[in-house]
Amino acid sequence: MYVRKRIGSRLSSTYVDVYSDTLYQLLLRNARDAKAYRKNIRRLDKELAQLGYTDQEISPRVQLNLDFARANMKSNIYDQAILEGVATSFPQTEDIIDNGIVNGMTATDVQKILNLKHAWEDRKDAGYGGGQCDGHASLVGGIFGTGDLVFSVAGGEDPAAGGILER
Repeated sequence: MYVRKRIGSRLSSTYVDVYSDTLYQLLLRNARDAKAYRKNIRRLDKELAQLGYTDQEISPRVQLNLDFARANMKSNIYDQAILEGVATSFPQTEDIIDNGIVNGMTATDVQKILNLKHAWEDRKDAGYGGGQCDGHASLVGGIFGTGDLVFSVAGGEDPAAGGILER
């Protein structure tokens, strides 16, 4: 049994297996499902366009911010851990981030640093948006926090422009 598919403007055939009714029904169902998924994707794209979302590249300013976050991630995590009251040193923070072994720290403090690490990795990998990490740390709209404090990535007093807020 062969499946014909269009790639660009070319039709190609791909061998699947020896014919059987089960395989034939499976291929028909998969083709029908794929068509329905493509239709839903087109519908969702239209709805997003009506809401003002566009599919475009990351702006140069956002790319610079992402590069800065990648270059200074350990320092940012250390600074934020200190703000949240974690008793740590910069070398201990580096060891935790690099999955090393540290002594003299509580499991809670280590977990806070790991939550900060996961949140920063989520943020720099995604490039935008926010999310929840391990149910403790979150980074939403540039504002980041794991517990007692919320910290904005930018500088200033307004949380949207940057600054520190207490919960």
